[in-house]
Formats: sequence, C-alpha cells, structure tokens
Amino acid sequence: GERGLAPETDELAKMNQELLGTMEKSFLCLGSKQKWIDRIEWYREHVNPDWICIHIRTPQDGRGYHPTFAEALECIEQFGEVLDAIPTES
Repeated sequence: GERGLAPETDELAKMNQELLGTMEKSFLCLGSKQKWIDRIEWYREHVNPDWICIHIRTPQDGRGYHPTFAEALECIEQFGEVLDAIPTES
C-alpha cells in the first residue's frame, strides 16, 4: 500500500514533516517497497557495510504503539519481499 511498512496510525501525519525528513535522511526509512530497495542499495553503494541492522517494533504490552503479533509478522514478511528484490553480489 501507499504507507508501505509504516504502521496504520495517525501519529505519522501529526509529526513535523521537516523533522521526519531529517530523520529519514539519517537513519529512518518509512515507505514503499521500492523506497526500501533504493535505500538499501544506496547504503550498499556508498557505505559498503558488512552488515545492515533493521529494527522493527515488536509485539509487547506497555506504553506507546506496539503492533500485534500478526502486524509484526506481516512487517517481517514484507521486508522479506524487499530483500528478495535486491540483487545479491556474485
């Protein structure tokens, strides 16, 4: 969908767009499958890391937004589709 891997919440709409843009330039990626593919390929080309660590929200009780188990599993499956679309180096 249009929101990609972003949670179905109005919190993103309330965030200051300038702040969100700054966060996305440095460490955050929200958006479509293609946006994730482009970001990972950019890091591969410009940074050439040995590893990339991806953090997603996990199901748990507590304050703030946490996805259900089904939502977390869907996010992991969607990210698997992103990884499948990225060419591996020979």
